[in-house]
Amino acid sequence: MAWNGSALDTVWISGAPAANANWIGGWHLGPQDREVSGKFTGTASQILVRSRRWAALLAWDSRTSAMSCPWMTGEPGQNLDWIGGWHLSPRDQVAVADVNGDGHDEVFIRSPSWAGLLAGSGSGLTSWLVQQANVGNWNLNPFDNALPLRRPGGTDLFLHHPWGWTAAAQVSGAGPSATIALTSAQFREIVA
Repeated sequence: MAWNGSALDTVWISGAPAANANWIGGWHLGPQDREVSGKFTGTASQILVRSRRWAALLAWDSRTSAMSCPWMTGEPGQNLDWIGGWHLSPRDQVAVADVNGDGHDEVFIRSPSWAGLLAGSGSGLTSWLVQQANVGNWNLNPFDNALPLRRPGGTDLFLHHPWGWTAAAQVSGAGPSATIALTSAQFREIVA
């Protein structure tokens, strides 16, 4: 959709699902797909789309005036549902932010007991960081939420547990040398 000054115009549509035309390149659009946008590679925004086991980047192709799928993970049935060292799971949660201030967005990805950082590599994504159990003294669990927390020179990650615990984490470095550490944490006990 594009704004023409007074209304939204449809500039592109994938096709009729009844005719099995609901594809963007090699990505078959599905009812359980989840999308987030960011500038992961190149200079334009892209869409990270996730099914229960696959991931892809979708982008606007100005040459064809249509959406394209320049990158996607492999076949889960052949155990190719990995992004670098991160194994995709239906329970993954993501937060998109430029965590190191380089002008490109990274993906903080969480499963119930793992945390990872995905970043642009070529036309797709790779993992910079995969760790289990803790971020500093923050014990990862399935109820945590993560949100971007902007700061000069990058973005921290705000971690929140529904029982009242909060923390801020900061990524330093890039690529395989990236690390994530808590910059502050506040733990409080809930008294019934």
